[in-house]
Amino acid sequence: MKLKVPTFAPFQYSDLTVICGERKSEMMGGLEVLLNPQVIIEDLSPSTEAYDRGAKFIYYKSIPSLNEYLLVATERPHVKQLVRGLRDE
Repeated sequence: MKLKVPTFAPFQYSDLTVICGERKSEMMGGLEVLLNPQVIIEDLSPSTEAYDRGAKFIYYKSIPSLNEYLLVATERPHVKQLVRGLRDE
């Protein structure tokens, strides 16, 4: 499902999104976009890894409901967890 991203309108796609409680969405240009993702998971392919780790994460941080961002490597066994309130180093 498309995610509304305040700093990168109108939306972005994630590989996997988790919500807790009631799903909130709105229509934008005839498309339904999710407003309240709490966890976003991205599968890091060689062609998207730099974007997912960089600009896309910066955009996602503007989503008020987002608490965790998980980056899952596909070429090696590695998962990076970024949690709201912690430094993203």
